[in-house]
Amino acid sequence: MPLVKAAILASNAHNSQPWLFRILGSCVELYADRARNIGLVDPYLREMHLSLGCALENLVIAAARFGHDSAVDVADGVLHLLEEEPKPTRVAAVRLRSGQCTSSPLYDAIPNRRTNRTPYDGERPLPSGFADALLALTAGVAVKTFLFTGVQERERIAELTLARPVIYGDRGEEPRGGKDGFLASSGPMFGVIAVRDRYDLAQTLCAGRVWQRASLLATAWGIASRPDNGAVALIDYERRLQREPKAESSLAELIGDSTWQPTLIFFMGYAAAAATFSPRRPIADVVSLTRH
Repeated sequence: MPLVKAAILASNAHNSQPWLFRILGSCVELYADRARNIGLVDPYLREMHLSLGCALENLVIAAARFGHDSAVDVADGVLHLLEEEPKPTRVAAVRLRSGQCTSSPLYDAIPNRRTNRTPYDGERPLPSGFADALLALTAGVAVKTFLFTGVQERERIAELTLARPVIYGDRGEEPRGGKDGFLASSGPMFGVIAVRDRYDLAQTLCAGRVWQRASLLATAWGIASRPDNGAVALIDYERRLQREPKAESSLAELIGDSTWQPTLIFFMGYAAAAATFSPRRPIADVVSLTRH
């Protein structure tokens, strides 16, 4: 049960906590609780599966801490539009066997990680070596992280992010504060986590695992982090309505490589205030125990 306790502390979209776990002896199965979707903001359940990848990563990190080697099997498939009567779907199985207890700064950061949405200090640079440590998190996986610190790059991502109200009603309002306010509070670095196919289920889970590691790494370094995925949500929106893929083209131009498809955007920096902890569903509500 300590593995699941770690898993449910993962980063997740809008604190939707879209996970269920089934324990079968030495195997922990992870299910998408599809009824906990966040609606048309996430029509393909891409954000949901990123969240599930975050939970999966926490579980694997915790498994190592408690002396288990993990073999992870993830489901194949393509992310589809949300169905009318969503049912839980298995997305991964973690098979555990005895190993060595391996702690790490990432495990120690699990209970302290928070999504911090307070303003960040845009003038205070992140420490030397941190960017390289972030980029190293994708070693050996088919995910790539692009990092940006320039003002012009931040202006471009601000324009895309602030266009997201169109999703909520096609009115195109700009949030209070405008682009200048966004830049002043977004921090000195933003990153783009990209995959080869953002609607591939396994790749989306993998991207979620990378984001979880990144947010835990930031916590271990005393750095605040938050996802802000409005620009990628616009890609989903345009795709669902079969509109010209303007957001897709803009993000491809930003990262400079159209062979990678952005699926998660994040900001990091030093926050003005500590973030509060988001309440979590009780273990009893998300776990099913099954004996062989």
